[in-house]
Amino acid sequence: MGLSLTGVKHTFNASFTLSLDMKVDNGITILFGPSGCGKTSALRLIAGLLMPDEGRIQFDEVVLFDAQSSVTIPVHERHVGFMFQHPSLFPHMTVEANIGYGAGPGDEAEKWIAQFQLTDLRSRYPRELSGGEMQRVALARSLAARPRLLLLDEPFSALDERRRRAFQTDLLRLKEETDIPILLVTHNLNEAFSLADRLIVLDEGRIVESYDAISLFSHPQRRVTAELLGVENLMPCEVKDITDTVMIVSIEACEVQVEPDTRFRAGDRIWLGIRAVDVRLVVTDEPRENEVTATIHRIIPSVASNQILLSVDGSTQDYDLIMDLDDHHCTQHMIRPGGRIRVALKRSKVFLCS
Repeated sequence: MGLSLTGVKHTFNASFTLSLDMKVDNGITILFGPSGCGKTSALRLIAGLLMPDEGRIQFDEVVLFDAQSSVTIPVHERHVGFMFQHPSLFPHMTVEANIGYGAGPGDEAEKWIAQFQLTDLRSRYPRELSGGEMQRVALARSLAARPRLLLLDEPFSALDERRRRAFQTDLLRLKEETDIPILLVTHNLNEAFSLADRLIVLDEGRIVESYDAISLFSHPQRRVTAELLGVENLMPCEVKDITDTVMIVSIEACEVQVEPDTRFRAGDRIWLGIRAVDVRLVVTDEPRENEVTATIHRIIPSVASNQILLSVDGSTQDYDLIMDLDDHHCTQHMIRPGGRIRVALKRSKVFLCS
């Protein structure tokens, strides 16, 4: 059954109310959204550090909060592990003592010391640890108390890239080896993509969309979700024709074939989206589906690949499409500003949103 929040609301001031209806099952659920949208407050509501004004919070068969029946389980009885953005270790305690604080019966502390490879650090104090080591200790301490649910509030924010990857590996291994539901807050798209089994997108205190992470990343159903999830290409379009096998929409410069979407009808004005990585350079004479000819408007270099800004033939815009292309292919195919190229929008990668 997992964790469920039903009709949960908390008003902070006249201009901001956090409103939540959501479920968290086993695996890693990412609560994703921009800064200030209410992500940390959602965790505090679940943990009991903040009281809702309305609604019901339940984990399996246990009601943690119910405004209607005046049920409020105190923080220490919720069995929720909460790892804050910055590790809140006791500075006067060793690693071993920090992990053992509040640990369950038996060898629970020893289990997590070994699990997170902290044996050699057990006698050290927090001031003697790196940022990544402190995060591992904080996570081990949370788990040693045998929580039924683990809440993580932006645990990677203070880590460099190498330690960030190592800690992500720790979390993925934890998911595989336990059945503890994990709810992790982030506004970092790469973190969400790397870790999520399920994605809950929060914006301005409201849940915008919530479902399987792969589906949500590849085919968001709303424009605001697509923008939050970093989709580079979002273009206004109109539905022109629909059959059992294809839907045809028109953007300013051309028509595009997409997979049928039963939410829309001919004449609807909606949005067409495709990620920059899915805009493909055509280098053969053979025509491709949804092929267009475009002029290269600008090239923006980056470490992994370059963003190629394209103006589609017939468009009145400076650029309509963004394509990702690495240095090798840019050199091989002489990609230069002002050059003309053919690109294809793969039908299975194009999506429509309202």
